Amino acid sequence: MENNRKIELLEKSLERLLEWIRSADSKIAPVLAIDTSMLAVLVVLVTSGGNRSSFGLVVFAAAALGLLISLIFLLLAVFPRISGPGKSLIYFQDILGVSSDIYKEKLLNLTEGQYVDDLCKQCHRIAVIAGSKYKRVRLAMIFQFVSLVPWLLAVFMLYRG
Repeated sequence: MENNRKIELLEKSLERLLEWIRSADSKIAPVLAIDTSMLAVLVVLVTSGGNRSSFGLVVFAAAALGLLISLIFLLLAVFPRISGPGKSLIYFQDILGVSSDIYKEKLLNLTEGQYVDDLCKQCHRIAVIAGSKYKRVRLAMIFQFVSLVPWLLAVFMLYRG
């Protein structure tokens, strides 16, 4: 395959991979809003003097723990490890490490083969970041769903008291 075709393919792949990151990021805000709302309801009910039986507090703790774990996974998804593939002329973290004059000089002397190599490394690195984000958002959602049953039970028990 000629370099121009490889470059076109890799640039399109890079765009698709960046879209996966945007997709994972779009799921964070709703999960965060739900988690924090559910936690707020629990805190209000437990501090308002509701039914504080041993079982009620255990259910409260189970729900709160699941929601806190969900929040931790969201935090990890928001701040992924973004170290670059090395001396890239595409990856923003690597570009930040050189002055604009050096960057311009390296970019103007870049061969097609070097650009293809850089694109390959960039695609791989973005795929790793996207995979990490999706895994963490998925785990946050799982913990949120797992917390739903003890949360409902805790709300019922604490509100009823």
